[in-house]
Formats: sequence, C-alpha cells, structure tokens
Amino acid sequence: MSNKLLDSERPTNRWLEPIKVLKNINNYNIIMLAKLLNNKEVIVKITKTDNYNRIKMINDLINKLPNMIHVYMTFQCNEDESNLETDYNQIKGYCYGNQNDKHNIVLEITKNYSKSLSKYINKLSLDRTKIILKQLIFAQLHAFYNTGFLHMNIHIGNFLINNNKVDLKYSFNKINIDLSSEFEIKLTDFNDAIIYNPSITSLIPYYYYNSLIFNIINTFNECYKLISIHHLKIMKNLINSLEVNTIKREIEILKSYYNKQIDYKTFISKIIDNNMIFINKIWNKLYTENINE
Repeated sequence: MSNKLLDSERPTNRWLEPIKVLKNINNYNIIMLAKLLNNKEVIVKITKTDNYNRIKMINDLINKLPNMIHVYMTFQCNEDESNLETDYNQIKGYCYGNQNDKHNIVLEITKNYSKSLSKYINKLSLDRTKIILKQLIFAQLHAFYNTGFLHMNIHIGNFLINNNKVDLKYSFNKINIDLSSEFEIKLTDFNDAIIYNPSITSLIPYYYYNSLIFNIINTFNECYKLISIHHLKIMKNLINSLEVNTIKREIEILKSYYNKQIDYKTFISKIIDNNMIFINKIWNKLYTENINE
C-alpha cells in the first residue's frame, strides 16, 4: 500500500475499511475501529470541524514526544451527508462528499492500543500506579519544556496501555531520565491541547485552567482512581494542602515574564521547577523519595 494512495484517494473504501463505531461523543467526535489493506487494525477518529490546520499541527508535534499515541496520518475531506446523519453506522468508507459539499470532517488514523486504563479503576496496586504516574508526569514535563505542549483534557479514559517492554527517555531543565518498564502508557485525545504561550495567557482566575500545574494535578487525581477511594482521598488532601502556594508562585513567575524581568526560556524553566517542587512534595509523602530517584 503506497503512501501516495493513502494521501490522495477519496473516498477511502479501497484502503481503509470501517469495522464498527466504538464511541460517539455528542455527534461531534466519532471513534471507530477500522482496517487497512494489510489487515492491520487502526483507530479512526472523525471530527466534524473546519479546524484541520490546528489538529494536524498538534498531531505532527506529538508524534515526536514520548508516551503520546502514534498518529499515522491526519487529513481533511468532504463527507456525504447521509454518513453524518447516521453517525457512520453501516458504512463502506469515509470521504464520500464531493467538492460542493460543505460537510467538512477531519480524519485521524492512529495506532490501535490495547485498552484504556478506565477498565482498571480500583484494581491496580500502589506500585503499578507509581510507574503509570511516573510515565505520565515525566511525559508532560518533557513535552512542556521542549515544545510548550499541554494536553488540557487529562482523565483516565485518555490513558491507554500498551503492553510491550519499553525504554523511555525524558529531558527537561537539565534533568535526563531513563525509564524502563514492562508496559507503556499512552496519552490520547488532543482536541483541547494547546501550545502554551504566556504572552496571551490570562492571570487568575483563568490562568490555572491553562497551566502545566492544572494538568499535573489532574494526572495525580485520575491515577489514584486506579487504586481505591481511600487512596484517592489521601491524594486529594495532599493536593489541597499544596495547591494554593504552587499556583501563587506560578502567577509570580508569569508576572515576571510580563514585566520583562525574565525571558521565555527562563520562564519555562521556572515553571518546570515550580511543578517539580509540588510533585516531589507529594511524592515524598506517598513514597518517601523524589520522583526522579
């Protein structure tokens, strides 16, 4: 199967066979299992949007980052109205619209990972959850430091598990981490992701919801659902005791950048340092060690 065929042929029925709808999110995002010509199963995400350039930019970026799903290709096309009206049930392919149709969709074809961590709520050990947390936290610190990427929709349904041995490498703020694991956690769903730009980020009350610390806190909270309600309560109490001061420090760093007291590179480094203080305080309480030990 040539790249030329994949990149150009519409409709897609000759090279991409839909199998079944896995999820329908408010008739805006539809996630399907599909099959390529070589019988390899893939995930196809269909988004009804004109925002192709942003989605493609994010997908091209995350393909270079650890612990992010692998996106084989992203493309835009016109869709037949009947496919949209029936939410892609019992179809033969995608992109059946002609040039005059105004029903734009974006298709993202990604690797099919085994399952979501949502299937493991209240089922995992503290030690296994510790490895999951390390991967997700290091991946977000690495992504933010090197690209400014923030996921912005952290929840357990967006954590996928790939049951293969991996050797992962992370680098941020002169910290280099090698992590070997019997499995790899993958982050998915980048519809809300942003490339962080402090020049257009509002101060309180909106800053927190567009920050690295917001994503890190959600990661801790979501991962502790994997163990038990008891452990989740402990985690939330720890976060509540540290959250306010962490955000205050981050706002001061942002003000320093606004006032041109620090440059962008220094700003990013200070944000990482602030998050590492928060992370290690929690990690010390939970595991009596620093996260990168």
